[in-house]
Amino acid sequence: MAKQPSLFHQARMELEGKFAFGQSKHKAKETGDNVNWIYSHSTATNYFTVSKQFTDWCKENHGIKNLADARALAPDYLNHRISSGKAASTIARDAAALGKLFGCSKKDFGVNYPKRHREDFTRSRNANTVRAKHYNPENHKEVEAFTKATGLRRSEVATLKLKDVVFKDGKVIVNVVDNKGKGGKDRWVEALDPEAVAKICELAKDNPSGLV
Repeated sequence: MAKQPSLFHQARMELEGKFAFGQSKHKAKETGDNVNWIYSHSTATNYFTVSKQFTDWCKENHGIKNLADARALAPDYLNHRISSGKAASTIARDAAALGKLFGCSKKDFGVNYPKRHREDFTRSRNANTVRAKHYNPENHKEVEAFTKATGLRRSEVATLKLKDVVFKDGKVIVNVVDNKGKGGKDRWVEALDPEAVAKICELAKDNPSGLV
């Protein structure tokens, strides 16, 4: 008898079945079919991260082994994240990922989600705003490809070191060191496009600082 895949592997296979990279999300919206698919590498990477956290929680706290059984625990998990003080934007991301995983709307979980307020958005303000205005993706194609492949922010890429990028069995795993308060925990991210990661690592080999 074949060994049952891990709970996360079941979730990963479910999400991979919804990949629609390169297809038009706009056209799908016209038919209402866009809710069933994942259109970008960065979104897929974020959803993998959420699914890993969720399945680990289900396994550790409830001994769940089948993805179908985990669906009923999604509301409890989201409420757990809310009570843990996670930001409203993080909760929104988690709910969107679990909704995609289980083929439903985040409203179907019946959770009272925290509201996102304008003052909570701090990205690209003050000095950072100046840099953002002058940042041209066309001049940084390798970095843009790297961020899409890993789901990392540009600020995270800026502090990433070559030793944190692991190539193994045809896959690329990136250790993201948390320096700025996303729960204070490092995380491992599997790159969706190993070639993009390999390219920027090759360019960074001669950097004496060890940074990517």
